[in-house]
Amino acid sequence: VGLGVERGLYMPGLRAVFTWADLLAPRMEVLTVAGLRLRLTRRGGGLSFGALDPLFVGAGSGEAGGGVQRWPIDTIVMNSSVIEILSPFGSTYLPFNGRVSQTPDLTIRVEDANIEFLHPNLTVKAEVAAVMDRTGAIEASLTVRGGGIEFGQYKANLEGGLFKAQGRLDDVENFSGKGSLRI
Repeated sequence: VGLGVERGLYMPGLRAVFTWADLLAPRMEVLTVAGLRLRLTRRGGGLSFGALDPLFVGAGSGEAGGGVQRWPIDTIVMNSSVIEILSPFGSTYLPFNGRVSQTPDLTIRVEDANIEFLHPNLTVKAEVAAVMDRTGAIEASLTVRGGGIEFGQYKANLEGGLFKAQGRLDDVENFSGKGSLRI
């Protein structure tokens, strides 16, 4: 299954289990996917979800993070999935296992998530919890479980730590945060 000209969303297959009552309901409660690949692109200071932008864009705003729309699924469980972020600084790959859900007030939550950040100069293994409100404002917490930093001849291992950040989906260059790392 692929979505969009750029194939910004790809799944090797999709399997859904439901009842007749589920087919008549206006919403699906949980969708579990494995092997999902989602490509995000840095554009104009924000992130574009490609063909999925309508799920993160306010009516007529044209910018990611302008306001979240109601999803047809309450919770998406992603196993063995990868998020790829394309930017002028190179590609970053984020192998991901976790739950992404949306509440009736359009808040998006990332829960029970284990993620790796894989970039040529940085690797981080972390547990992630995040909340994004309907305007695109995000608060996130990363509990670092390991990784490493490498710049030329300088190398350091990440032993652990906690990092909290906040910002906006449409202005990722101005995310701010604080935390501590053990190296």
